[in-house]
Amino acid sequence: MVKRLMKDKIHDVKRRAGITLLAGAIALTQLFYTFPAAALGKPDYAANDVFQLLINQVTTELAPGITERHFTFKNPNQKRSECFSVDVKLGAKSNTQILVGTPNDGEEYGMQTVRDQANAAKTNGKNVVAAINADFYNMATGEPQGVVVKDGKEIHKNGSENFFAIKKNGTAIIGTSKQYEQEKDDIQEAIGCGPILVNNGKAVESNDGPYPYVGIGIRDDNSVFMACVDGAQPQYSEGFTQNDLAHLLVVMGAVWGAKLDGGGSATYVSRTPGESELSCKNSPSDGWERKVANSLLVVSDIEPDGKFASAYVTPQDKTYMPKSSVQMKAAGIDQSGAPANCPDKGLTWSLSDSSFGTIDKDGLLTSSGKTGQVQINLAYDGKKVGSTNIEFAVPDEFKFKGTSLSVGINGSKPLDLAARYQGRDVIIDKSVLKWDVPDTLGSVDGDGVFHAGKGSTSGSIKVSLLGTKLSSKIDIIVGQPPSVVCD
Repeated sequence: MVKRLMKDKIHDVKRRAGITLLAGAIALTQLFYTFPAAALGKPDYAANDVFQLLINQVTTELAPGITERHFTFKNPNQKRSECFSVDVKLGAKSNTQILVGTPNDGEEYGMQTVRDQANAAKTNGKNVVAAINADFYNMATGEPQGVVVKDGKEIHKNGSENFFAIKKNGTAIIGTSKQYEQEKDDIQEAIGCGPILVNNGKAVESNDGPYPYVGIGIRDDNSVFMACVDGAQPQYSEGFTQNDLAHLLVVMGAVWGAKLDGGGSATYVSRTPGESELSCKNSPSDGWERKVANSLLVVSDIEPDGKFASAYVTPQDKTYMPKSSVQMKAAGIDQSGAPANCPDKGLTWSLSDSSFGTIDKDGLLTSSGKTGQVQINLAYDGKKVGSTNIEFAVPDEFKFKGTSLSVGINGSKPLDLAARYQGRDVIIDKSVLKWDVPDTLGSVDGDGVFHAGKGSTSGSIKVSLLGTKLSSKIDIIVGQPPSVVCD
């Protein structure tokens, strides 16, 4: 049972200008004025009980006042995990909103993916730039467990659940079902939520196994953030305990925080700068986007005008082998983060350190072989309008993603490799791979796909990374029903 976590009087979050900095923990950095992306080596959070080791962080401004972060880290169990968060700066001058998403943007309960709920709201004129799943629900009928208030109208009554709400004056609140009854006449948007995990800045201790989790937090400046932690995917992301989630919300600045629906429901979608459509950014543990009862929509009130304001430069924060060639690309964006055409003339590429190589007028970066991180800048008429960071490194980890592979006679399957440096994935040109394959097994093509022979057999395939001492082996069985045995 969860103890009574809040006093009867609702704790409205005080509204203050700016972003509260967590002393010694947060160092927000912007690499250029509009729509920045954070560097590999400049994390927002120092090492702490939640982020035992921060492997990588990518920070992107989706629209003014709306910031997305993607963290790769080792959790308290020293297991690799992935977290996506979105920060929303609320206030009279913020040009942002948090709205409730429902199936078809309507008032009847049912089930629809988060992305489809967001797209339905977009069809009705709402500029949705991010969305996340919200309340728990009946998976047979789609009826939410808690309250739903949409556009100031209660469309589903509250039961005994806690709630998250935006009041009519723009203040964000988290409270109990009793407090909802006290506040409901002053609520503009609300959804039910699970246990309250942060009470007046303190994590509420609990005990639950590692799962995909979704949580929401309110800071004391009235900014709101939502976090989606992927889980149940050992090769990719183990996930969190509920206790870990509570501490994560505190680390990220929550004064009040609560748990939303998780597991296979955990879904986070957003609009990549320079694109029109929303895309799913996390990896739902079901393998697909689950249909859910409701969602929270992050909306920008800034109207797209199609005029070039800056550029979203890709690849974003990737690691490559030394001597690689990397084609940089730039997507034009307007003041709202929506697509805009890049200028035909006046764009120039440059490196922050020319010793890392060269970059031509078309954005082709050719590595000199030097290892480390370099910033790639794009300028328009001499003014920087976009940047990203690229790392060149020799992997310190190189292995197949499974220990064995079964393939049917004359069948084929890709041989998936994991190459990493300090936990970050290293992108490898397949030309630097040397394959040793017994003739009786079959062959491996230039794309790393194994093609089995005509008879039942077994053996091992070895792959070596040229220029290093790294290699890995995988056992192959030909002629049995296909299966993969993972580490």
